[in-house]
Amino acid sequence: MESFNVSFAMLCAVLLCMAHATRGQNSPQDYVDAHNAARAAVGVGPVTWDDTVAAYAQNYANERIGDCQLVHSGGPYGENLFEGFGADYTAADAVNDWVSEKQYYDHATNTCAQGQECGHYTQVVWRDSTTIGCARVVCNNGWIFITCNYNPPGNIVGQILLLVSAAAMFATGFAQYSPQDFLKPHNAARASVGVGPLRWDNKLAAYAQNYANRRRGDCKLIHSGGPYG
Repeated sequence: MESFNVSFAMLCAVLLCMAHATRGQNSPQDYVDAHNAARAAVGVGPVTWDDTVAAYAQNYANERIGDCQLVHSGGPYGENLFEGFGADYTAADAVNDWVSEKQYYDHATNTCAQGQECGHYTQVVWRDSTTIGCARVVCNNGWIFITCNYNPPGNIVGQILLLVSAAAMFATGFAQYSPQDFLKPHNAARASVGVGPLRWDNKLAAYAQNYANRRRGDCKLIHSGGPYG
């Protein structure tokens, strides 16, 4: 009986140590550090932890305990999801998995290699996302489910993420179509009916360039369905 008690006590101690180790690898700082390492690598400012965003993430993670499905919450924040089985996956594992998509992303054109996924990576390094909140649960089936939410949300279609300027975009063989070339005919038409002039907006230009790139394959006159006229 004494031997059993000793063995049981040792088992409890081991399990307790494992639990502490797991929590220690999934702290807010662990999530923040992993994100900021990826962001610093491409010259983007750091994110900080937001308890409100984290509470949202935790609430949604709790909802997924029953099925562990990678289904987005559809909430007001940007969102990355991760799941894994067979190992004690941590914050760093999830973020590294998302960042692994970097190899498929072309910063210069803000495009992803055909047939690949880049959206998780671009959300991690999205310049305008400044706070995060993440959560991790063990699902009923034994899988690990991790979610990170981002505020403000990223992956707004067409925006250039990093340090790509409009000038750089137009220097690649399209010098005859400078911003001024587009502005002049628009403003001439507006002036003829007494309407004030337009100004160039780099974010709008990035959206237009991204959608134009997507239409290269078919050149169809299909509207993008985005937030702009």
